[in-house]
This record gives sequence, C-alpha cells and structure tokens, in this order.
Amino acid sequence: MFTQLAQRSNTGCGAFDSQSGEFYGYSRIDQLADELSAKLAAPGKHLVLLLADNSIGSLIAYLAALRAGHALLVASATVDASFVKCYVDSYRPEWLFGPGAVLASFAAAYAVQTLAHGMSVGQARSPDEGPIHPSLTMLLLTSGSTGSPKAVRLSTDNLASNAAAICEYLRIDASQTAITSLPMSYSYGMSVLNSQLHAGASLVLTNASTTTAEFWDLFRARA
Repeated sequence: MFTQLAQRSNTGCGAFDSQSGEFYGYSRIDQLADELSAKLAAPGKHLVLLLADNSIGSLIAYLAALRAGHALLVASATVDASFVKCYVDSYRPEWLFGPGAVLASFAAAYAVQTLAHGMSVGQARSPDEGPIHPSLTMLLLTSGSTGSPKAVRLSTDNLASNAAAICEYLRIDASQTAITSLPMSYSYGMSVLNSQLHAGASLVLTNASTTTAEFWDLFRARA
C-alpha cells in the first residue's frame, strides 16, 4: 500500500508542516513512522483512535498505526470533548493518539505518554479483548450523523484501490504537490492525503481555512 513512502518517492518529495515551518522528506517520515509503529506492537489487531489535524504528528501517527496492522478510527482533533468520550465509550479503542491537552482527560482509563510533534499516545489500562475483523483497516466517521457515532468500515484494499484510482484519473505523480484544504478526518481530505502518498507526491500540511490570507500565502509559497 502507500505506507512505505521512501521506496515510492523521488529525492526532495515529502511533507511541509506549516505548524513547525519544517519540511520532512519521506525517508525521514518513514523512519519516524517505523519508530512509532514499534511502540504499537502487540499480539492481534487492535483499534486506534486518532484525533487528527493536518500536521506532521498526525501523519506520522496515521502511518504508524497502519504499519502496525491495527484498525484506525479517525476523528478531528478539534471535536468537542463530549464527542471524544462518546467515541471512546462506543468503540473502546486500545490506543488514543492526539493532542496532549485532549488526552489528559482520559488519564484514568489510558496510560498517556507525550510524543514529539505535538502528539501524545495513551494505551488502555484495561484492554478490551473483543475481536476485530482481520480485514478492517479503518472506521471513517460519517457526516451528519445524530445520536451514537456511526462509521464506514474500510479495508486495506478499499484504501489502496481508491488512492490508485484517483492517481490514475487525475494523473498524479511524484512531481506534484497538494495542500490540505480539508481535514484528514473527512473522507475527501483523507482521499487527497492517501492519493498523494500513493504517488510519492508532496504535501503541504496546514489547518488554515481556504478563506484566510494565511492559506493562500502558503499555497503560493509551497503548493
């Protein structure tokens, strides 16, 4: 799939993180994702809740969870704390990834450690031993749901074939750069991320809105 990046990308390809102002080549992202993936090593498949934004920390956590062979539930890092609690109560993830300030409120149920790049990780103190289907790779939350949170189940083949089809139709290759105008937790934003990774193309990671001067200044400078 698109998780092994260095083998797919040309020299100079990678991700620019607007929060730190730093460029990360794909070989460096590979190394960081491998190191974090090793921390997630565990028998069997488990669920990882990723509270993501468009940052290098979220990208590394995303790739690390996939490389570890676990299933991902991706939600926005800016979602209200009550929704995060609803996700945790409904899905009982083994691991949480997200900003430290958000994860701190779950310290009673998860052993939380601070990571680099503005992220923290928490592992459940009392793991849920319920089985996860071997083909499940991602739970992508639907928009417009009311009541209990609902998600679409996706396999590795679903993600890979979708990314490949987008690259073929839009003729995306390693010479191109995309800017993150939508959240990673949104299906369209996720498809942009995955297709760029599949092609070994570059990314500009930003949480700035398309209605701001900050976004367009970054677009002109980097995209």
